[in-house]
Amino acid sequence: MDVFVFTLLAVMAAMLPIVMKSGPSIVLFQGVSLAAFVQFGLFAEILVSQAAVIFSLMYLRVGRQDFYRYLFNSTMFFITSVIAAAAYWAAGGPLTPMYGQQGTIPYIPIVVYFIVHLLVNHILIYFFRNYFIGQRERLITRSLVWEVAATSLNVPFALILIFLYNEIGLASVLYVGIPFLSVALVVRLYHSAEETKSMMKKVNKAGHELNSTLDEEAIIQTFSTWIRSIVPVDYMFIYSLHDGRLEPEHIDRFDRHSAVALDYGGGDRWSKKVVQTGDPIRFIKQNEWKSKDDDAFFPHAESLLSVPIYRQGAIAGVLTLAVKKQRMYGKEAVSIVEFLSSFLIAAIDNARYYKQAKQKSERCALTRLYNYSYFEMILEMEHERAVEQQLPLSALLIDLDHFKHVNDTYGHEAGNHVLIQVAELLQAHVPYPSVVARFGGEEFAVLLIERCQEEAALLAEELRLLLADHPFQIRESLQQDQERSVNITASIGVAGTVPEEEEEFFSLVRKADRAMYTGAKQAGRNKVAAYA
Repeated sequence: MDVFVFTLLAVMAAMLPIVMKSGPSIVLFQGVSLAAFVQFGLFAEILVSQAAVIFSLMYLRVGRQDFYRYLFNSTMFFITSVIAAAAYWAAGGPLTPMYGQQGTIPYIPIVVYFIVHLLVNHILIYFFRNYFIGQRERLITRSLVWEVAATSLNVPFALILIFLYNEIGLASVLYVGIPFLSVALVVRLYHSAEETKSMMKKVNKAGHELNSTLDEEAIIQTFSTWIRSIVPVDYMFIYSLHDGRLEPEHIDRFDRHSAVALDYGGGDRWSKKVVQTGDPIRFIKQNEWKSKDDDAFFPHAESLLSVPIYRQGAIAGVLTLAVKKQRMYGKEAVSIVEFLSSFLIAAIDNARYYKQAKQKSERCALTRLYNYSYFEMILEMEHERAVEQQLPLSALLIDLDHFKHVNDTYGHEAGNHVLIQVAELLQAHVPYPSVVARFGGEEFAVLLIERCQEEAALLAEELRLLLADHPFQIRESLQQDQERSVNITASIGVAGTVPEEEEEFFSLVRKADRAMYTGAKQAGRNKVAAYA
């Protein structure tokens, strides 16, 4: 009966370590096993320590994939117990247990037992890590000092337990165990609160960092980095919801050992369920949720967490996480991941609004080409680069001939269709790197980067022929609502130079404009003219 009570105290001590903010946790079950050895002998000590180790590993959620840890720790503590007991007897400790006897507590053999137990335990762990699992580390490290300091508290704990047991018997377990377990529980609750507080600080930092950039890809990468620092993640799926269907926006596989499914369209079944219910889903073991269909998304995963992403009160997507270990997502993880997902959607929305606003400020709403102001900005930048590196720079100015006739005959809507088709032809045939812009009205401009005037003139002639031979499809809106094709020609001015430092950047466009009017328009239109 007494050995069973000692075993129970050791198990509870193993499952309630005193967690330290820095350094290893203080686990006092070895103090209980030491007291059991002195009072009841080696067999009782082995029974107590083996029970404590097994329950400790179960409490730490060591799963079937790490079953070797049960075998290793059990064997290690058995060997350590036998060698430490031999050292205790060699140091003059009594061969028979103290149980039921009155006598002096063997302090020196107890200290020897503790030192040998600690050293043997550390050496066995060192050899296992270095030669069995390939985790290279030195025998004596700075963490060993912390381990000795934390573990040494087992000696006074064991001595108090031995002394009180000799004086008052089994009641000593209550006098020692209840205060210790109470302190351990309070410290554990405090540590849990501190850990949650620390996680929320990380969440707030993540929110600030996510909102500090307006690049959507950078936002996703930042989110991916932060979420892994806050909760364990092997698989991450970020879905957006479009017309009731989930579409993967971003997929991260932080574990690359398993095959990846090729088609994630439509989403996994748990993300779909989150959309249906609007509530988060949390599982801590795979037997609660796993099926063959889930293996395509989360191979070998044990824990899963899926939360809705809300935008203005409506579900806009789903964030689903999974990890290959059991019991990895507690209840607090749900709130934390929901906070993170709200920061994520806000940052993405900001980035998209900025991108849309930027495009509107840079693009012609009708043709989707760059507008005059953006063209002017790029022209200035490229002019500076050409001056610094002595590179050629050329420009084309394209004016559609008799375009007013199209508007007057077929209507402005038909004219707009022509402008759109001209823009599409120019974008398709102007080589990279070049900038095509709508200059205003029926005028278009092309900036040819690192192209000389001769090359620009050849391209201009190709574009002139392309436009002249292309039938532009329009819908006549003034007299008859019917489709028809019209032909359009263009007059093109060309100017190219290797600009000098004192030369104004916009002079290139002025030269192309002058060539177009004097060399092409006034010469009969549908021509290419180069600035001379």
